[in-house]
Amino acid sequence: MYELTAMQAACWVNGHAKGEDEKSPSAHLYVELDSTENQPALDPDRLSVAVSALIARHPQLRLAVDAQGQPSIAEPSALHRLHFN
Repeated sequence: MYELTAMQAACWVNGHAKGEDEKSPSAHLYVELDSTENQPALDPDRLSVAVSALIARHPQLRLAVDAQGQPSIAEPSALHRLHFN
C-alpha cells in the first residue's frame, strides 16, 4: 500500500488507536439535520443511498489502519452505512 500521510498518522496516533488518552481529539463526524416548514423533510433512505454511493466511489473514506499503523482500504460493507436514531 503506502505510508500514512502526516495528517493520517496524527489522527491515528493522537487518539484511540491504543485506547489511550480518550480526551484527546480524534477524527469523527457528528451531524444534526433539521428541516423547517419551508424545506422538505429529510428522506433517510435517499440520504443513505447517496452516502453509500459516496463511500463506494472514494476509497479513502474506507481507510483502515491496523495496530501496527499499516493502512489498507476496506471493501464497502454494512459498517459504512448511516445509522439513524
